[in-house]
Amino acid sequence: MTSRSRPTPEQIAHTPELAILCALDELLDLASRTLIAAHPVLGDTDAPSWARDREPLGKAARVLITRAATLHRAIRTYAVTATTQRAGHPVDDSDLSF
Repeated sequence: MTSRSRPTPEQIAHTPELAILCALDELLDLASRTLIAAHPVLGDTDAPSWARDREPLGKAARVLITRAATLHRAIRTYAVTATTQRAGHPVDDSDLSF
């Protein structure tokens, strides 16, 4: 399961948790986009530090977006590992981004 791809029925049959993890990943993406729409400076990677939203709501939104990105990486790592392992292939821990 890669970013913005959905597991196939065959993948779900072998690794059923991929379905709900895909749904969670989609919801996290939608939540992040919504927070950026509400706080546009969060989406501007070139914005200087002094331009960042210093209000509690803006700070909370920034934390949520950061944690959503971390969770996205964890979901992707789990999906790749589970798919590889359940297909009978060895998993190299050094390639994982936990």
